[in-house]
Amino acid sequence: MARRPPLLLALFLFSSCMLSVFIACDAFVPALPASMPGERVSMSASVSRTRDGQVKTSYSVEIQRQDGTTITYDPTTSAPPPPPLLPSPPPPPVPQTPPPRPRRGKLAREFLLAHNKVRQQLNMPPLVWDRKLARYARSWAARLAATDCSKPKHSHGPYGENAFWGSGHDWKAVDAVAAWANEYAFYNSSNNSCESGNDCGHYTQIIWRTSQKMGCERVNCPSGDTYVTCNYDPPGNYVGETPFDVPH
Repeated sequence: MARRPPLLLALFLFSSCMLSVFIACDAFVPALPASMPGERVSMSASVSRTRDGQVKTSYSVEIQRQDGTTITYDPTTSAPPPPPLLPSPPPPPVPQTPPPRPRRGKLAREFLLAHNKVRQQLNMPPLVWDRKLARYARSWAARLAATDCSKPKHSHGPYGENAFWGSGHDWKAVDAVAAWANEYAFYNSSNNSCESGNDCGHYTQIIWRTSQKMGCERVNCPSGDTYVTCNYDPPGNYVGETPFDVPH
């Protein structure tokens, strides 16, 4: 598979990553960092919104290196990490073909189980799979796969939404959900904020108490990469509210 040409990371300075303020300009989609041979690069995008209907997007990049280390950062506030000083020689090229597509029911169970495993740790009520949300996610993913599937982009629809892009075809549903859930390390529940330089909006959407239904889709991009999108209803990540708020 031909490698993607290196991209320059566009840097912008924004306010700290707090759910009480907006994080990133919705029209701005960061460029992906150039990766070393053998690395796995992924980018996720989450949505925050106000009760009067304003919607903003935040981003998170994860780099899995050959030595087993993982680097996560917010590309809108932090520069990409430098490459290893002594990178390993590139492995011989291996022809890459898309894996067999799992049956839709199996894919739904994988997404649902991965989400509810995270929610169970906080005693949040489990999500249920919703066909309407799944059709919405499938329609948006198919549209991107037919046009531009090179970055995680939001549909700007009425639902909560987590998006994931990964280099290569070997990303599963659980990989995308794990990337989002791992942001728990960057979430400070005492002041409802994310650690500076990192995003946690994907995690907070997963655990948002009042979200009840979900639907997801995973597609292989023409570029040889993977795109995942999940939608939630009612949506979460309301500015000024916490994932743990009990509805009145």
